Amino acid sequence: MALRNLLTFSLALPTFSIAATLYATHYDGNVYRLSLEGEGDKVSLKQTQALQTCGKALSWLTVDLEHGLLWCSDEPSSGSLTSLEIGNDGAMKEMVKVAAPNGGVDSIIYPGENGKNYLSIAHYGDTSISTWEIPFGDKQEVRPYEVLNFTLDNPGKAPQDQSRPHQALLDLTGSFLILPDLGADLVRVFLIDKESGKLHACDSIAYKEGSGPRFGEFMDSAKDT
Repeated sequence: MALRNLLTFSLALPTFSIAATLYATHYDGNVYRLSLEGEGDKVSLKQTQALQTCGKALSWLTVDLEHGLLWCSDEPSSGSLTSLEIGNDGAMKEMVKVAAPNGGVDSIIYPGENGKNYLSIAHYGDTSISTWEIPFGDKQEVRPYEVLNFTLDNPGKAPQDQSRPHQALLDLTGSFLILPDLGADLVRVFLIDKESGKLHACDSIAYKEGSGPRFGEFMDSAKDT
């Protein structure tokens, strides 16, 4: 009955049209551009580009709308960070590829002062988090702006045998960076120094041993956050 009601409700909705572009990483070494188009119940998803870039095991894409870029992380032992330029037609072009700590699995952009922006990457395999001042300059020697490494006082059995940062998350005020650490059973909290762009560690939030926090999300409600 619930499914029948859902179908009836869906069919009663006004006809809509959609046109969107989806970018997806794949462990075959490609970033794919897909076009979603259609009207009503006739919607199609087609591949429009395959760009071999970033590395061998592409793990994450972060959209940089301000600069028209995608930031691509590669997860293997020889990690990398690649900037992809997005053209007016949505086509991708590799701009810069630089070495990065390995195990990059998630990234997010956070703001500084005077229009500066930074990219923060959670490195699951390297027990660290790195930050980068973006976008890169034309002739700039690109290096991480900051790398924070984490250790465990009492390592347990895998995966709690080492720190394993799993996500970089920005709070709704843009003032704090949140880092769920699967291996440490912690959610690490950092205050963003807007003037310098550097991260200052605050007290972490501890979770039950073996729980392995992975992802988080903020919800803005009418009453509080």
